[in-house]
Amino acid sequence: YPVRALDTDGTTLFAAATGGGGHLRAFTADTGASVWEVTADGDFQAVTLVGDVLYFGGHMDFVCSTANTGAKGVCLDGSVTRHKIGAVNAGDGTLLPFDPQAVGGFLGVLDLDSAVGTVTAGGVFKGFQSGAISQPYYAQFSETAVLP
Repeated sequence: YPVRALDTDGTTLFAAATGGGGHLRAFTADTGASVWEVTADGDFQAVTLVGDVLYFGGHMDFVCSTANTGAKGVCLDGSVTRHKIGAVNAGDGTLLPFDPQAVGGFLGVLDLDSAVGTVTAGGVFKGFQSGAISQPYYAQFSETAVLP
């Protein structure tokens, strides 16, 4: 699958990828062996690692419960809503509660970055919390507010 973004902690490489929905994958940095994979109904476009939390962005609306997907990334074994942005445990790919519910743009979150205390998102969106927060194109989230 085409890779759109990468991040690493030195031992694990994290990849945001497209194709057949989207694929968020972790590989060992030394051998390239697959560690875990998360799939969604739209492309993963961005990743940033903060400690043991991997934040992701893209134009997905649902993260699949398993890697079993159908045509165009349809989740065949159930899904969890994550509009354009979310987070997983970097060690095992488990979906975390972080769910700001981005709205107002098909492309969603196209870039993520992190600095001390914040995660920054940029892309094609109009707001968060199902539209209750108007914040077009750029947003910052407090690390402490989103860590499980």
